[in-house]
Amino acid sequence: MKIKEEEHKIVISKLYQDMQKKVELNEEKHKELIEKKEMEISELNAKLRTQEKEKQNEIIKLQLEKLQHLQEEKNKEIAILRSNIRDLEQRLSVGKDSHLKRRRF
Repeated sequence: MKIKEEEHKIVISKLYQDMQKKVELNEEKHKELIEKKEMEISELNAKLRTQEKEKQNEIIKLQLEKLQHLQEEKNKEIAILRSNIRDLEQRLSVGKDSHLKRRRF
C-alpha cells in the first residue's frame, strides 16, 4: 500500500512537473508573441507617422500653390490698377495742358 502511495506521489509529481513545463513553454510562447505584436505595432506607428508627415507636406504644398496663384492674381490686379492710374494721370496732364493752352490764346 505504501509503495502504491509512493508511486502515485511520483506520478503526481511527474505530472505536476510536466504541467509546469507546459505552462512555462506556453508563457514563453505568449511572451514572444506579445513582443512580436508590440514590434508590429511599433512599425505600424512609425509607418503611420511617416504617412501623416507626407500628408501634411502635401497639404502644405497645395496651400503654397494656392497662395502663389492668389498672389499672381493680385499682382495682375495691381498691374491693371497701375495702368489705369497712369492712363488717368496722362489724361489729367493732357487736360491741364490743353486748358493752359486755351488760356494763353
